[in-house]
Amino acid sequence: MNGEGEARVTDNSDLQDYRLRSNTIWLLDRSTSPAKFEVFDLSTHKQTRLGVVDTGPPANAPPGFDVSPDGRTVIYTRVDALESDIMLVENFH
Repeated sequence: MNGEGEARVTDNSDLQDYRLRSNTIWLLDRSTSPAKFEVFDLSTHKQTRLGVVDTGPPANAPPGFDVSPDGRTVIYTRVDALESDIMLVENFH
């Protein structure tokens, strides 16, 4: 990039779903199910889909992912189950 103009990479505005490594922007698009992993190469302006992952049901927890410095390993959060218990305790002292 020569610093001129702009290029839209994605319409996803969740800042927790971006990582910048070297000359590449890594994107995890959770707006679809399964979520899409994509990369955007800043030197070629080429966007490539790497694959899809099941991030589980929507949850009231912070999503996140990260990419190793060499770009060979990705870690992401996944919700397996959402559960709540309400318990009544009688004669509690």
